Amino acid sequence: MFYIDEVYFNEIEEHLDNISQYIECINKNIDRKDITGKIESDLRMNLIIKSTGVFENLFSDIILKFAIANSSQIFHDYFTNNFKNAGKNVSPEGINNLLKNINIDPVKRNENIAAYESLKSLYDLRNKLSHGDLQFAESLEQITAYINNSVDFMRLVIVHMDEHI
Repeated sequence: MFYIDEVYFNEIEEHLDNISQYIECINKNIDRKDITGKIESDLRMNLIIKSTGVFENLFSDIILKFAIANSSQIFHDYFTNNFKNAGKNVSPEGINNLLKNINIDPVKRNENIAAYESLKSLYDLRNKLSHGDLQFAESLEQITAYINNSVDFMRLVIVHMDEHI
């Protein structure tokens, strides 16, 4: 198996630990006198942006490792220039479309509903933020669950790629 080895996920452990520490920091440092909740809201928004960035980089790395192992240098260069550097969003639909385009079975929603929906929720929240919608009801605990479940979605992507090889 090319990807399934846990060593690969150890490469992103530092980023995930950074997010975990950030969540702890939010919990410890929220100004309880902030009646409007503005500080907590800002920290949650930042967490969404940080975590989706980690998943973007993880998916880019997964695809590039696949390209390096299974294609010519030309194909690898194409992916580097047109995918990784373009900063693709990490929606489950976007990931599945790319998998389909390279003849890999997409991750079905029913394989892990929580993982699929969590990554979709993070992606949707980030899009709302990027379009100026700064109001959302998700708590820090919900966002943390989205992040943890999104790791499972990425693991499913890796399983699908392994099955292709």
